[in-house]
Amino acid sequence: KTIADYNRALSCLFDAANAAENLKDSVTLMDIYTNISILYRNLPDYPTSLKYAQKSVEYSQRLQNKEKLAAGYMTMANTLDEMNRTEEAVRYYHESRQISQSIGDKRGYRKTLINIGVLYSRINNYDSSYFYFQKCESMLRESGDRNDLSIVLNNLASILDEAPASFLIRNHINPETRYKKAASLALQGLKIAEELEDPDNQLDSW
Repeated sequence: KTIADYNRALSCLFDAANAAENLKDSVTLMDIYTNISILYRNLPDYPTSLKYAQKSVEYSQRLQNKEKLAAGYMTMANTLDEMNRTEEAVRYYHESRQISQSIGDKRGYRKTLINIGVLYSRINNYDSSYFYFQKCESMLRESGDRNDLSIVLNNLASILDEAPASFLIRNHINPETRYKKAASLALQGLKIAEELEDPDNQLDSW
């Protein structure tokens, strides 16, 4: 997408926000602010993205809407992660995870586990990343969410391929079979991605 595309989308969202404010439709406003935050993050304009994520969270807290609050915290965490404010991002991911778990939102819970795993992988905290991806893998196999399962399998394969020997020792992984296990996970992820016709995950699996 071009900047012009994002500007057009933002213009429509701001018009919708004004209409929702006039109607005092706070539930719709929460969703609009979250979407505005995502668009600004993609531009990227991280400070403005964070501002609108916080607005969504404030409305969610005021209305005691836990589902929207979990989504708002997730959006905040995603933006903070892009800003390399890692500790804050982790804190809000866990806030989102705890709320999702408390209201029985299994999909939201799994999404936070994936995002936490991705964050830790990015900063080479392989132990924590592996923990959260493994935790999510079994849940995804039970749920049948094959797209996210493909993502998790690819990330687990990358960790096994890249992590140092000390990681293998701590996690009781046989160094002689690490690459075989990594290849198996990557092939599983590739197979799922091909069946789902997802080119991005297919590339990640190679």
